[in-house]
Amino acid sequence: MIQQLDSSSEKILCFQMSGKLHDEGYRKFVPIVEKAVQSQGKVCLLARFHDFHGWDFCALWDDIRFAAAHSILSALR
Repeated sequence: MIQQLDSSSEKILCFQMSGKLHDEGYRKFVPIVEKAVQSQGKVCLLARFHDFHGWDFCALWDDIRFAAAHSILSALR
């Protein structure tokens, strides 16, 4: 499950990831991030993992596509 958490800034998006992530979670998560990027430009993402059990195959693919589209992989280097 992906749950958005409160943040003190529109440029900081906070989410909690728990259980096993599925495609439907990404269908809610991605539009929130893309809307923030459109209105704010660059944003920071903070993910809190609690009782996290990984991704199913579709969610893993969604995560890879999201990271590539938003250059997250290059930011981790």
